[in-house]
Amino acid sequence: MKKSEWSDKQLENLLRQMPNIKDHRDPRDIYQNISSKLNNEKRRSWLMPGVATVAAALVFLMIIPGIWSQQDSMQEMSLDKAAPEHLEQSPQQDSQGGAVEKKAADQLQDTHSLNKMDMIDLRTALYSNEVGNNQVLTYWVPDTQATFLVPISILSEQDENANWIDSFNKHMENLNEEAWGLSDYYPLKGDLSLDSPTTAIFNVAADHPYAQGSNNELGMVEILIRNLASNSQVEKIQFKTNGTLGISTGNDQFKEKQVVFTGKKAYFLYRPDADKMPLLVPSEDSFSDIKQAFEAMKQNLADKQRVKSIPETVQYELTQEGDQLTVNFLDGSVFADSDESLSLMVEAMMLTAKDFGIKAVKFNNMPVFELSGMDFSQVLEVPVAPNKR
Repeated sequence: MKKSEWSDKQLENLLRQMPNIKDHRDPRDIYQNISSKLNNEKRRSWLMPGVATVAAALVFLMIIPGIWSQQDSMQEMSLDKAAPEHLEQSPQQDSQGGAVEKKAADQLQDTHSLNKMDMIDLRTALYSNEVGNNQVLTYWVPDTQATFLVPISILSEQDENANWIDSFNKHMENLNEEAWGLSDYYPLKGDLSLDSPTTAIFNVAADHPYAQGSNNELGMVEILIRNLASNSQVEKIQFKTNGTLGISTGNDQFKEKQVVFTGKKAYFLYRPDADKMPLLVPSEDSFSDIKQAFEAMKQNLADKQRVKSIPETVQYELTQEGDQLTVNFLDGSVFADSDESLSLMVEAMMLTAKDFGIKAVKFNNMPVFELSGMDFSQVLEVPVAPNKR
């Protein structure tokens, strides 16, 4: 077998031209494996030169007698015989060459994987640079126990011939709530439409399920109000049964409700299951100022499912100028020990700031310079909507 004539540069270019391979492993597992391999390589590196030196000394001692006894015959060897032997490559040498090439390829792949680790986006919210010409739709979905509502945001292509509520009704058919660890709530059991830009209508059949009294159905009014407040300028919603004004839900009967946006909420962390993506969920209570909201975010909520999004060991000073908030983290603060937890803390603070009318946040004295595409030397724009899917 001929010795490989690929140069290091040619080998690298060849590997870069190979098709991308989709690796479904968790990026953090890949990072851990790579780190372990690199550490093992460092621990072994001192041993190999020593072994090679001892082996060379033993071989030298073994061949000295042969050299003296065969010196005369060696001098009579012809040059035309020596040349092919010099050019011929032994199987061992060829094997070593292949091993070197394989090791180079492995190292290049490891480096590529490490570079990808630096580019992993751990953010959960939706940002303006992702929206483009699309429309943002937010759906409020109950958790599996119907204890609280979780906002889920998606992107929809703009349709000049349709209003936002047409797109809302269209996409709710395809929501995958159970895969997100939430209740299978949508589509709505009724027709949602617009009577005017400021008035919505929800029309149900006579045998509609909202009169049955289950936890999910009893929250129907609150879900509709939050959906309308998050996606439109609607001010009130009328309820009809078979086209007649009025609806009955359990022990309650009404004809219309005002759509009131209640902001100034604090965002908490919710993990439905270990294998589900984390969600950032607002509180029911509103707060008088953002400092009070941030302090509340250091404690778990009473339901014990929405947990603190800011570690108690993190201290800061807040200053606000217009619609920009500056968060100065104080010396001695102990942050979360994972990039994911740190990214979730930053997003929870920005979503909470957005609920207070703030449009941009500057974080000073962060433990990292950059994370998930967020450059902390710059002022960061708050997210457009929470929990993108």
